[in-house]
Amino acid sequence: MLSGKTRKNGLKKIIIPLLLVLMCAFSVSASPPVFHGKKMLLRVGYVPIVTQLPLIMSFDRDRFAYQYVDVKLVKYHSLTALEAAFRISAVDVAMLPLPIILAMNEDSIDVRIIGSTSRGGSRLFVRKKYSDFKSAIIGVPDLYSNEHFQLIHFLAGKYLKYGTDYKVINIPLQSLLNDLTQEKIDGAFFPEPYPTLALDRLGAVNGTVAELSKQYSVVYSVLAIKGNLLTDQCRNGVREWLESVKSATFRIAESLSFFGGEQEAVTQMRYFGFDRDLFRKSLKAIREGSSFRFENISMSFVHHISRDMQRLQLLAVPGDLNRLPVQILQPDKGRAMSHETGKHKD
Repeated sequence: MLSGKTRKNGLKKIIIPLLLVLMCAFSVSASPPVFHGKKMLLRVGYVPIVTQLPLIMSFDRDRFAYQYVDVKLVKYHSLTALEAAFRISAVDVAMLPLPIILAMNEDSIDVRIIGSTSRGGSRLFVRKKYSDFKSAIIGVPDLYSNEHFQLIHFLAGKYLKYGTDYKVINIPLQSLLNDLTQEKIDGAFFPEPYPTLALDRLGAVNGTVAELSKQYSVVYSVLAIKGNLLTDQCRNGVREWLESVKSATFRIAESLSFFGGEQEAVTQMRYFGFDRDLFRKSLKAIREGSSFRFENISMSFVHHISRDMQRLQLLAVPGDLNRLPVQILQPDKGRAMSHETGKHKD
């Protein structure tokens, strides 16, 4: 089990060298918002996973149409790297797991939550039957990831005890295939398209996929923004960008329903770099258990995740949670997400 102290020590090894490099390269860690005329610069960090499609689809369609914002996309290859970049202000906005944001809030990072654009989107790839799970090792993309928390709830339904019947370790996105091939892990709970990629490459090696029930297809990843951008000076730019992202979620949902996500599969090649057919297969695999829609996060859900983190000793002092959610746009159909059911409240 990971303690808060272990987490911070591990992050120091990553953040301090990165901090030195980025401070020299950009000198932005404590700088005010940058404006080019009336347009504010907004650096949006992302990782190449399906649930972050709204960020790239929004940029690809609207980047030349913005009046108040100049968006710059910055790609990272792991959640850890994206988190580090956000912590030192190398990016202004990022879609990050809620547990990571709560950890940053505990460390007094000036972060706010301005909504979420997707649910679900991850699958469990295992090589053992659940009855043979004793001492199994399962990889997740980060110990503060959505998948870590979903995995615990899912396997509890299989009467498997966390830390006793199975162990969870952090596996970087790009190391997944190698670790599965070398049998360093017995399975992995990862965001798409990585499970589909694993099945495509390793399916002949006794691989199976266990789908999560829709009950666990809830919001965990949220849009995080630096608090210094929520000012009157930046309001128009942030709102314009967020409206673009919200529109992108609607278009993605329609595309998946009527065209199988063909446009997304083509567009992601420029930003994610996956094979088009494999990406389409990935979108099809999660169609029933995931969705794209813009939502605001309820405080009850934030407190729910905070309590889960404290039980796992991943969070010591929650900090002021009420300051985190900021409503800039109305959610689709005026409903907010409820953690108790994973559904929406009227």
